[in-house]
Amino acid sequence: AYGLPAIVPTIGGITEVIEEGKTGFMIDSKNTAMLNKTLQSILNNTSYYKTLSENSKKRIEFFSEDLFAQKSIQILN
Repeated sequence: AYGLPAIVPTIGGITEVIEEGKTGFMIDSKNTAMLNKTLQSILNNTSYYKTLSENSKKRIEFFSEDLFAQKSIQILN
């Protein structure tokens, strides 16, 4: 979600969007211990949570529809 640190499984295309430790985390879907540790580290450190959130907002702008359209037009011209 926009502006929230992401915790995603290590499968599929979403891993291309996440910058590990900067915008979120990629965790093996069967590793519940790592999921718990990651959640605790985010929830127990407000400053880190805010940094992850800000980085997430900036990162998702890279995938905006407007930017995609502009880049597509540039390629076609």
